[in-house]
Amino acid sequence: RNALTKLPAMVCILNGPNHVVEFANEMYLKHVGNRDLICHPIRKALPELEGQGYFEHLDTVFKTGKTFTSNETLTKIDRGKGKFEEGFFNFEFQSTYNEQGNIEGILLFAVEVTDQVLARQKIENEIKQKYEELAFHKTERGKRAAELGIANKELVFQDNEKEKRAAELIIANKELIFQNEDYL
Repeated sequence: RNALTKLPAMVCILNGPNHVVEFANEMYLKHVGNRDLICHPIRKALPELEGQGYFEHLDTVFKTGKTFTSNETLTKIDRGKGKFEEGFFNFEFQSTYNEQGNIEGILLFAVEVTDQVLARQKIENEIKQKYEELAFHKTERGKRAAELGIANKELVFQDNEKEKRAAELIIANKELIFQNEDYL
């Protein structure tokens, strides 16, 4: 356990079906505001975790012995300031066994990844915004192209109408010339 004390990750050892905190390293205690956790059931030591799925996962791991892992899990926790703060954590719950091979507790290992998640989300939002801007500009260019296409068709139509009118005038002019020749 001495080796676990200074790890740059949160480590907690829970004992029994009530998940009594047997050990919590410095990093774990720091993340929960240095509250007194030892010898207390985790549900009472960290009541803010109720409804966030943690206790249910602990119960399942204790019953089944199957390791539970989750990444970038949003967690609301009291870091000792009397208010809930949100953070993202990668964590794993592993069952521990006694000498007879029976499950006796759970080893909880967690790393806070809030800064990484927020940085990635910021980049993802910036990329999304750029795509939306590009899509908007593409749509605007498409609208302008459609407007120009319609205007071009109107010009062609007007040009065709002018050609028809010019042909009619040429015919009318020839008829007048022909009629004038008859009078002469």
